[in-house]
Amino acid sequence: MTSQAVIVAVRDSLVPEDGASKPDDSGPIRASGDLYYKVLSDPDIWDGKVTRLPDSALDNPQTVLDEIRKAAHLTRSGERLLVVYVGHGQNFHGEVFLATRSAHVNRQEGWISINALYDAMTGQLENRQVAADLKMLIADACHTGAIRTLGAGTDRGETAHTDDAALPGFPRITEPGTFVLTSANSRAPKPKFTPCDYIGDSGDPAREATPFSGHLVKLIRDGREGEGPYFTAVGLHDALREAMRNCPNAHIDPDHDGTPSGRTSVVLRNRAGRDAPADAETAPPARGTRKWWAE
Repeated sequence: MTSQAVIVAVRDSLVPEDGASKPDDSGPIRASGDLYYKVLSDPDIWDGKVTRLPDSALDNPQTVLDEIRKAAHLTRSGERLLVVYVGHGQNFHGEVFLATRSAHVNRQEGWISINALYDAMTGQLENRQVAADLKMLIADACHTGAIRTLGAGTDRGETAHTDDAALPGFPRITEPGTFVLTSANSRAPKPKFTPCDYIGDSGDPAREATPFSGHLVKLIRDGREGEGPYFTAVGLHDALREAMRNCPNAHIDPDHDGTPSGRTSVVLRNRAGRDAPADAETAPPARGTRKWWAE
């Protein structure tokens, strides 16, 4: 068993109702998926298995959920589950949905309910145990900022960091070790997909991705100087927000939510971070991951 990362990059979706052509969004979405797969395949960054779902697995919600559920069940205590989604999001009757390749523009057909996705990652509604210490969703899609306004409180003794009441139709972030990082926020529900030409140097492949994913991939790939040897979930959000705010192009802020243990869980190795302590036992606690810098 090992930590699991699942990449879901859904291009060529949004089936029109009137027979019109689909939106031309395949370039940035495909590039984002390719880059996430490449950067997470680096064992110096992510020490687990990486699975990118092929287009054939993206045609209906159930297939996607089954693949995520399977990866979640392969994790054990001390490991992490990371799900990365890049594609289109929609709000139907107060509930966030993510597109598959068969999603219809104005109907719920072909869309993944965020509730169902959350449960596939955590097993909360099915009352089954997902052993991973960290269960993290990175969602680069419209309307995902609504996930930020989730409620707090759980009979498992954890609370999310926001005090807002839970909204009908949205999952409550209550499972210990859960965290969500989103490209949209509650004030700006529709992030741009047009690539940002200020990411890295000229020719940097991150410039072909969406702005959120391009900046995030560059951050993961290059690391951040002046920090420790790893990124926590909330630390990754904070570093990404700073990078996007410092970009010459104007971007909306990414957002996040999660339980306290999810916020402080280690996600990835920081390639530009300070050298790790020589004695692994004196290293800062790394809930949600093995101390790979000491191996």
